[in-house]
Amino acid sequence: MLTRWDFPNGTPGYLYFQACALVSGLDAYPIDVLAVLLSDFDFENSAIGSGEENVDASDQMHLSAQVPGKPLSTERIEERMGTAMIAGFTAAFACEVGMKTLLLTRIDKAPMTHNLQELNQSLPEDCQNRLQADFAGIADILTEYQQVALL
Repeated sequence: MLTRWDFPNGTPGYLYFQACALVSGLDAYPIDVLAVLLSDFDFENSAIGSGEENVDASDQMHLSAQVPGKPLSTERIEERMGTAMIAGFTAAFACEVGMKTLLLTRIDKAPMTHNLQELNQSLPEDCQNRLQADFAGIADILTEYQQVALL
């Protein structure tokens, strides 16, 4: 178990800054490195679905269509897979650092683990409730991806 006293003064604030920087870095990811782009599809050769047209309450029409994808090079696929992995690991690490910051600030100790579910369960109840209120379903997501940082 790590305690607040294992770190120099100000460390929880520094950890919080790191978590914020990691999240900001993810937010700043350029759109051209995303896993799927609109330019990957061949809209000129798309086929409108033969199903019924749906009109919703705002009088907007919704049609289904089949749009073929354009072939991608192996290098481009690997690049996109790599950036998706980087984004996933960075998000998991930001969650880990953020929760450890809360733990060190609130109860002066944090478990020495990378398990996101364990860290979430270690948080004081009011912190868990606030996270759930701010990020609906966060507990389920942390449970599902609890081991991402260990891969």
